[in-house]
Amino acid sequence: MSLRLKPYPKMKDSGVPWLGAVPEHWEVKRLGALLRERGETNDDGHVTDVLSVMRERGIIPCAEKGNVGNKKSDDITRYKVVRPNDIVVNCMNVIIGSVGLSRYTGCLSPVYYVLARRVESDEPRYLNAYFQTKPFQESLVRIGNGILAHRMRIPMELLKCEPFPHPPVAEQAAIVRFVDHMDRRIKRLIAAKRRLIELLNEQKQAIIQKAVTRGLDPNVRLKSSRIHWLGDVPERGVELPPLEEAEELPFVGDETLDEALEEESELEPVEEGANAAE
Repeated sequence: MSLRLKPYPKMKDSGVPWLGAVPEHWEVKRLGALLRERGETNDDGHVTDVLSVMRERGIIPCAEKGNVGNKKSDDITRYKVVRPNDIVVNCMNVIIGSVGLSRYTGCLSPVYYVLARRVESDEPRYLNAYFQTKPFQESLVRIGNGILAHRMRIPMELLKCEPFPHPPVAEQAAIVRFVDHMDRRIKRLIAAKRRLIELLNEQKQAIIQKAVTRGLDPNVRLKSSRIHWLGDVPERGVELPPLEEAEELPFVGDETLDEALEEESELEPVEEGANAAE
């Protein structure tokens, strides 16, 4: 089973310099029209689980981050309450990616903005994906306050005015599934590359060991997976261990969505009728 994103027949200028054109039927709304500050505080201390936002890990229980970053306060009654599917933004570090989608109920420091959907049908993972884009994060420098670009405070009154592309809900879901698939695929490729590097390092050590223990001529030339002598004995060589475990890595380049998704049989199709999914 595969998914297909149909080409959009007409595009329009989004009004966002780094984003460019978007499908004509998409809306471009203010961020504040899609997300609102939750505004729920932990005054009575009823929420005891403290959360933290970490780059590349998202929102995690504070106990899991170890000694990294700031310590939690002894007084958590000033903390803000977070609910599942809320987007949490660190107003000081959002430019470097300190933003994430919560899977937990908990509380965290007042330095964070806790944003909830205004319309429940909106896909929270799509809204979060927009926050995760580096061009969007970097574009916030122009509205930040501070000297250091990576430590600027982003005022909520300005953040809520930022333009936000808003496709129909079915297309939001299709985009999320595609992004999730590509994320898994890229992680598999990274893991395979790391394994290949390990095997090449093992091969390097085998070359060194054989050179040391067998007294190879210092004038050696490496070719493919064989050491060839440059001295008196032509065509004499030392065989190295084959890289039998190394994966043949597929080329990651331009490809159709069908090709990218054909291996993911567990992905479910988007309901028909949406312009973006079939």
